Amino acid sequence: MKEIFWLSLLATIGTVAFSVIFHLPAKRLPVVIIGSFFTSFIQLYMDAEADQMFTGAMLATLFAVWFSEVFARVLRTPAIVILTPILIPLVPGGSMFYTMQGVLLGNMGQFRQYGIETAQVGFGIAFGSMVATAVARLITEGILARKKS
Repeated sequence: MKEIFWLSLLATIGTVAFSVIFHLPAKRLPVVIIGSFFTSFIQLYMDAEADQMFTGAMLATLFAVWFSEVFARVLRTPAIVILTPILIPLVPGGSMFYTMQGVLLGNMGQFRQYGIETAQVGFGIAFGSMVATAVARLITEGILARKKS
């Protein structure tokens, strides 16, 4: 658990660097820091507990989307401004690198192993985004329908 905490902290530092490079407004940075830490913590914890990486990426993405939707309304900003940096720690950069390295070196075992990991994380992010967005839209439409009546 201690290792997961430190890895999440390092991922958050990387998110801060990404946010600064891409000129995220300073008043949104604390929300991005909190969201990034918990998103990476969820993914790392689930990866340690589950045998597949899909579940961790999906649950972390669900959290990230809902977190950004809530704080987008609080800060009166588009959710994508908060969501994009929060999702940075989920990107499977290392496994993508080793997948391509396996292809270039002709090491099919390495290609297969890391290709599966990359696909699991990618599909987890995509599925989590779709589910979270659909649920958020249903909730938002329900609230708007109540206000009209």
